[in-house]
Amino acid sequence: MSARTAARKDLKRTRILDAAKRRFGRFGIKATTMQEIARDADLAVGTIYQFFPDKDALVLAWVDEHRQLMHAQFAQVLAEPLPADEKLRAYVLLRFHTLRKMREEPAIAEIARAVIRLTPEAIPEMTLTALGHIHTILDEGRRSRCLPSAAPDEDADVFFHALDGFFPTVEDPIGGPPEEKTMLRVVDWFIAKWKQPRPRSRS
Repeated sequence: MSARTAARKDLKRTRILDAAKRRFGRFGIKATTMQEIARDADLAVGTIYQFFPDKDALVLAWVDEHRQLMHAQFAQVLAEPLPADEKLRAYVLLRFHTLRKMREEPAIAEIARAVIRLTPEAIPEMTLTALGHIHTILDEGRRSRCLPSAAPDEDADVFFHALDGFFPTVEDPIGGPPEEKTMLRVVDWFIAKWKQPRPRSRS
């Protein structure tokens, strides 16, 4: 395949995916047909099936694109030249706002449900990724003495699960949405604990 042919194929794939994302975002996944996507992309419906065998394949392509975007955003936070305590707050806030967007925007919420249906293994993978990020920040804080009492191997798991209630995928009809201010109070409680000098071990 020549470079020009490959470029044309990539362009068509991008046009199809962009049209699908606009349709999914406006009307939802279930209400969108392949024929409508083809019309919006100004392509024959048969061309779409050359790239995506069904609507689920389009959804997965969108999910993969969104996941790469989120990985890039988290990586940017981790790479920031910030003290570990500020970096931890920034990381948690990014996760909080991402999950809130999933709950509040119907199209994003529908995608989240599609992820659970199509790739249920993605949920534990995302959990492990988040735990790894927190571990990295705590280890950085321990080494820089910003968080001298942090024990990354144990504390990352405790911290992650202590905040679990602030990251629901659906809103609690009784308790309402989690509050950012309350979550940050919990985060600051942990940070204050980790900022204390590490107790000396008794010999």
